Amino acid sequence: SRLSVHCYNELLKSLCRVDQVKEALIYFKQMLSAKIAPNRETFRIFMNFYAKKGDVENTLDWLNEHKRSFFTEDDQTREIVIQAFERSGNSQKMIEFFEKQD
Repeated sequence: SRLSVHCYNELLKSLCRVDQVKEALIYFKQMLSAKIAPNRETFRIFMNFYAKKGDVENTLDWLNEHKRSFFTEDDQTREIVIQAFERSGNSQKMIEFFEKQD
């Protein structure tokens, strides 16, 4: 039987947990090639990975991918972005992002 988005998400999450994001990106592309559509969780996996590193740019890039896939921002994605700003030490940008959400 065909692998589901949930199986891919588990693999992607595990690879990111052990700092193998390059490998995770390979499997993400494989998932897309197999015509398996990512879901909200798929994008959050990568957003969380970069947010934990304080990598705001990549966190926001994945948020934009999330939006390009017709998912709207929600509290969970906003929380991840705020955490990215926190870890980067840029509280001013964090506040600006927060204030734009209303």
